[in-house]
Amino acid sequence: MPTPPNLPNTSAESRPPTQPIPKLPGYTAPKRRKKKVVLAKEAPKENPVVQQASTVAAAIPATPRLGAVLTPAQEREYLDSLRQVSDRVTKSLDFLRTKSLSDSQKVVYRQVETLLTQASELRNRDVEAAKSLADRADLLAQDLTREFR
Repeated sequence: MPTPPNLPNTSAESRPPTQPIPKLPGYTAPKRRKKKVVLAKEAPKENPVVQQASTVAAAIPATPRLGAVLTPAQEREYLDSLRQVSDRVTKSLDFLRTKSLSDSQKVVYRQVETLLTQASELRNRDVEAAKSLADRADLLAQDLTREFR
């Protein structure tokens, strides 16, 4: 489409190439602010809509869980092993609590605590995963206590 005679040609081909703007000496760009996360408030318990939704949710049958199906004997075995490992890790954490730990050792200590907490939370839903988390916590705790013995 031709441009009218009284208007300048502003097509990309007719413009000179743009060059980056030079930085001014002593100028620093302002830091970007992080967005604030606003959490939604809990609905009051007397709200009938919430009560109705929880009643409907309770009426829906539980979805089958994925993973290996364990016999009751296998599940008991996993639970016994999980209990033993959790006790051992707890004793290690009690021992380590009396020691002065370096920053890197404190990080490992917190990882052990987190893994043990996650294992106890998963215990009733997925015994295999809980046992796996407890085993990882046990290995880390053993490595950490070895440094003090």
